[in-house]
Parts: sequence; C-alpha cells; structure tokens
Amino acid sequence: MSETGGAFDPNAVEGERPSGSQYIQLKDLRIWAIALGLLSIPCYFVYKVLEGNSERHRCISNLGAIYSAVNLYAEQHDNRFPPMARTESDFVTPTPSPQGHPYTWVSDVSAFMNTRQNFVCPTAEDAEVVRNESPESTKKTVNSAYGMYIPYGGILTSLVESPDDVVLIAETSNRGAKDTFDPMPYRSSLPDGFTIGWSDSNAKS
Repeated sequence: MSETGGAFDPNAVEGERPSGSQYIQLKDLRIWAIALGLLSIPCYFVYKVLEGNSERHRCISNLGAIYSAVNLYAEQHDNRFPPMARTESDFVTPTPSPQGHPYTWVSDVSAFMNTRQNFVCPTAEDAEVVRNESPESTKKTVNSAYGMYIPYGGILTSLVESPDDVVLIAETSNRGAKDTFDPMPYRSSLPDGFTIGWSDSNAKS
C-alpha cells in the first residue's frame, strides 16, 4: 500500500507512482450534478427562445398560406371572398352538419391550402380549436384557430378599401376560451372561433 493511500496495483512497474482511485466518489457525482444543473438553466432559456421563434415563424407561414388560399378561392368564384358560413334563415346562426360542425369559410378555402401549413395556431390549445365541416365529408373536420373578418364574408374583393391596411385573417378564440373576449357569441351552441366581428349588424352585412 502506498503512502498516498491509492489502490495497490500488483502489475505496476517498480518505482512508478500508483494511479488514483478508479471509482467515482459521491462528491464527484455532486459536482457533476451541480455543473449539469447550472448548464441546464441557460440551455432552457435558449430552448424557449428558439421554440418561440419557431412558433412565430409557423404562425406567419400559416397566415400567409391562408391569405393565398383565400385569394385563390376568390379567383375561381367571381372575385368574391368565401362566405363566413352556411347559415339559418337569420343569416347569423351557422347550419350544423349532422355531427354538429359548421360549414365555414375554412371549409371552402381548405381545398386551396398549402399542405405544409394549416388553420391552427401553433400555440392554440384544444379548447380554442374549431371543428369545421370538411368539404369532403360531413364525418370529417378541418380544425381552425384563425378567424376571418365577418363583414368581408362573400363580398367582392374590389370592395375592400385599402387592401394593404385591412386585417382579413387573424388569430382568434372560440367561446372566449382562456378568458379571451368573445365579441360576437352565436345564439346557438356552435363554436364561433372562425369569425371576427363586433355586432349582429356586422354579421348580417
């Protein structure tokens, strides 16, 4: 046994200093744990920043794709924006499918949508997502978390003043989810997250 207290190595060359302990001690584990803990803090913040940037980019891409899809729809429908929804005789309450899903502008525009993007905001929770009837089948749905401004539903694109300054599509929320203000709740039990409006008169215009 050496004076340094190192482990005895019977194969060591005579006169050579013994190697240190080959076992990880508890204090070494603590040091590693502290180091990893300190390293994880900045890594977490970097991750959150990158995640936020990614979500923002996806949202911008979604909005761009939706805008393009709406314009493609208009080009094939006498330069008119898609109607907000199929409604009852009051022109406000959406007519539900047998499964209870409204047929909306999202339903009409979905066929023109870039498949790499969708109608759902990356940060939207399930309670904020509207299930729109799919044009393919009443049993299918197209999820959305973006809304279209109600007064532009079905009108000629040429009637929009200052197109570069108009908000046509934006993020929205149905039923005031997460305490979000719901400006125009429908009188039926259907979700209204696919619209942006301020009064019933706007909805009928």
